[in-house]
Amino acid sequence: MNWKRTLFYVWLSQLLMQFGFSAVMPFIPLYIGQLLNTDNERQIGLWVSLFHFFSLLCFCLATPVWGRLSDQYGRRKMLMLSNFCYAFLIPLMCLAPNVMVLVLIRSIVACLGGMNIIAKSLVSAQSPNERQGFALGILSTAEWGGLVLGFLLGGVMLDRFGFMTGFLICGLMSALAGLMVYNVRDECSARSAAAKVPLSFRYIVATHFSLPSMEKIVISAILLFIGVQFLRNFDSPYVPMMVKTAFGAANVAGNTGVINAIACTGGIFSGLLAGWLCDRVPARLIIIPSLVVTALATAAQPLALTVAWFSAFRFLQGLSAGCLVSVLHTLISRHSRPEERSTIFALASSTSTAAMALGALCSGVIVSTLGVPWAFYIPLLLYLLLIPLFRGLLFGNIN
Repeated sequence: MNWKRTLFYVWLSQLLMQFGFSAVMPFIPLYIGQLLNTDNERQIGLWVSLFHFFSLLCFCLATPVWGRLSDQYGRRKMLMLSNFCYAFLIPLMCLAPNVMVLVLIRSIVACLGGMNIIAKSLVSAQSPNERQGFALGILSTAEWGGLVLGFLLGGVMLDRFGFMTGFLICGLMSALAGLMVYNVRDECSARSAAAKVPLSFRYIVATHFSLPSMEKIVISAILLFIGVQFLRNFDSPYVPMMVKTAFGAANVAGNTGVINAIACTGGIFSGLLAGWLCDRVPARLIIIPSLVVTALATAAQPLALTVAWFSAFRFLQGLSAGCLVSVLHTLISRHSRPEERSTIFALASSTSTAAMALGALCSGVIVSTLGVPWAFYIPLLLYLLLIPLFRGLLFGNIN
């Protein structure tokens, strides 16, 4: 089977999935404000942090299981199952009578969501090793492209039709994404005839939660990925609140959508750029500049005087952070055994998601005590600290 065909259909599924998700989820602070019937940014900020913390925590715990199931029973099947679970459950969020129920539904949805990691492992398993950077870079453009469409259309849609329409469209896009994956043949799964033999519950638990063997470079890349994801989730939940604080409540969803869409445009370019660079230059020549630019662009956002400047800083952040994530994914893929890639990607995702949950909780405390702008200022120092902490990875002879 042509690996480009797999890349095409998985690319389409990720585009649809990200479009539906980003049409409503980034605007959750506004929905939480409606449920609480308040404009108090510190109260809303606390619930936003809890919303993200519990959803990310559940995703963290569930992702390794999805990775093991994908390696054992087939990536295509698990990717379709994850998409269809989203299609059924996300529309239920519009029926939440209060914030606690909203957080509960989102947490359940997070337990059933492993499509991004499964998609990456499916594409990497069927791509030639020398084209890993290209394939994963192209796949990342689907994620960023879907985010752009979702942000642009979602902001307008929510201003006109409300959140119920947004949740329904998100569910519909998830169903269409599952249908796209139906066109992919799962021929590179690590399944064997032995996988069909009934296994004991004890064996299944031990298998799903055991660690795969990994090279030192893979461990270092995962640890750096964890640090980056902790910081990326420090500010992102509070973009709508920052926009409202800086530029007023008028058209806040529309302005937030435009700003995030421009940021994701940077992510699209980052996927193309990183895909080209990863196959040609050492990883450290991408990682170090990306860390510096991401740090400066994040801290500059509260200082923006206009929506245009805010958008420009978000664009730079999306460009640099996207390159950073793409090169780390490529390192992990290149130095992992093919039969364990799903498991290792799932491990990277679950541990980094735990870091994102911790980041959301920490930033929530900061926002509730110091205010929204500090969620953007504090990552400046922490991003720069990652360079000396990972000097072995960044300054070694690693490709």
